[in-house]
Amino acid sequence: MAYKQHFIEWFSGKQLPSYWTQVGAGSNSMVNEADGGVEVVASSAEGFISFNNIKPFSSTASVLIGVSQRVTSNGHRIGFLSSNTIDNLNDAYMQDWSTNTYKLLRTGDGSASSDMNTTVAVDTSFHTYKLEMTSSAIKLNVGGTLEADKTSNRPVSSANLQPFTGGYSNTSRTRYMECYNT
Repeated sequence: MAYKQHFIEWFSGKQLPSYWTQVGAGSNSMVNEADGGVEVVASSAEGFISFNNIKPFSSTASVLIGVSQRVTSNGHRIGFLSSNTIDNLNDAYMQDWSTNTYKLLRTGDGSASSDMNTTVAVDTSFHTYKLEMTSSAIKLNVGGTLEADKTSNRPVSSANLQPFTGGYSNTSRTRYMECYNT
């Protein structure tokens, strides 16, 4: 019998729980203020926290809800990965890059990746993101509004995924994440 996985993280307390691991350049720490969450500092390249390649979520039937922000220039990402590397793998995530005009949905199918812009301008405010993986599309909601409905370069159906948050040569914060299989 298959069980549905359901995970909720409030990113509160003195330290990040041990099931999260830092990947790539940089560091992470809990922010010492109300609803500050976890701060991931990617010093000069890609840096994020993930489940250390423990992948309980389906590429065709799962949801990620997160509340996060880009704090400094360059890029912030939140979503699903199939391994502890970014791009051209089986992945799907929201990207807020300071040199872009709009937040975007990036997906990869194991051999190529592509982007779909939203209508939400890049900024440094907290936003609620919902990434929904289905057998026919990947949907990105920002602030409760459907902003991207993408059918190309979706992760292969056999890929299992893990949640992640962080960025590229920047500082980002995440205060809440919920993931579940549907």
